[in-house]
Parts: sequence; structure tokens; C-alpha cells
Amino acid sequence: MTFFGCNQSQGQNSNLLDTQAFSKKINETKDAQILDVRTANEFAENHLAKAININWNSNDFVEKASFLDKNKPIFVYCLAGGRSASAHQKLKELGFTNIYEMKGGIAKWKANQLPLEQKNTTDKGMNETEFNAIITQKKYVLIDFTAAWCAPCKKLKPILEKIGTDNQNIKIVAIDYDKNTEIVEKYKIDAIPMLMIFEKGKKIWENIGFLSEKQINEKLKELGI
Repeated sequence: MTFFGCNQSQGQNSNLLDTQAFSKKINETKDAQILDVRTANEFAENHLAKAININWNSNDFVEKASFLDKNKPIFVYCLAGGRSASAHQKLKELGFTNIYEMKGGIAKWKANQLPLEQKNTTDKGMNETEFNAIITQKKYVLIDFTAAWCAPCKKLKPILEKIGTDNQNIKIVAIDYDKNTEIVEKYKIDAIPMLMIFEKGKKIWENIGFLSEKQINEKLKELGI
């Protein structure tokens, strides 16, 4: 059984391009319209050069998108693909004729170390030494990579809190995906929620996407925790 988090919807789409092809197509396209459909806060942290921001989840998405040129190619992306897939479909309904969607979103773009315009800050959150201190605080530590805008992450939060209360053998720590870029890049995290279990500082398990309390407890039992 497969569980999906904030990931790309699956399906046949000839204009669904991986990050390298997406970048190449933008560079080859005159007057490319680049559309970032994440929140304003996400956009402020980092975005593709020359991108404009229209939040897919805002009430005025259709109104703002209607000001774009329907006859020019448009390149749409979000964090991991869920919102861009929905925006892609809506843009088609609005009459846009040439739409390219980034597979894996900006998370995959970052993992492939492609260029971004970033917020002018040197704060990348905790460093590797600080992270190593966390994952060795107890024999078993479960790290929950999460974000305030991620719906599956919000659903997972109370489940993990309950498991942490019920199971004294494991320490559960939530780490903000957006605020800890150094750790995110080190572990090549390109989708959330991402769960990782460490034993004495060594990663022994990971999972992308939402899991139920029962599924997590079954995994802990399997690992002898």
C-alpha cells in the first residue's frame, strides 16, 4: 500500500516535466510566464527567477490568473506538486493553451541544486552538530519533518504526540521544513511529511507521507521499540 503526502499527483501528462527539463524549457522559451502557486510566505523564502506568485488556495486565484496571457506558455510549480497539479487543471479550464508543470516541485528543484532566488538571510536553522545532538538524546528518536502549510502534517501531529506520550522508549521531535534548510538539504528531503527513526544517531527507517497511529505503532513494534 502506498501513502502520499504533499506530493505530485500521478497520471499521464506530456507537459509534466522533471526539474531539469522544466528549467531547460523555460530557458528555451521567449517571454515564459512562470507561476508559483504556493503561499506568499513560501514564495518570500525562495522562488524561481522571474516567477510571479498567485496562491492556489486563495479565493482570488482565478481572478488573478485571468490577467496572465493565455496564448503564451506558462510554467507552473508549487512545493511538491499537489497544488500545481490542481492549478494546471484550472488553467486549462480557463483557456490557457500551453501549460508546463514541474514534477516534484521546488523541493525536488532544491534537491537537484538548481538556482533559486532566496530570502536575504544567513539563517538556515539548526546545523548538523545541533541535529546530531537531537538524534542522540535517546536510544530511539523519531524526527517529523513538517510545515505549517502542509495538511497531512497537521493531521499527523496529534497522532505523533499521542505516540510520544504512550511510548516512553522513543523521543519524537518535530522539525520545520522551511526553517531548517541545512538539514533538509543534507537528508535530501523533497516531500513532507517525512518521518525518520534514528537508533543511537543512525537512521534505521524513513517514510514519506501520512501514516495512521496503527501503522506507526506496527512499525515501532517491528523495530523493537
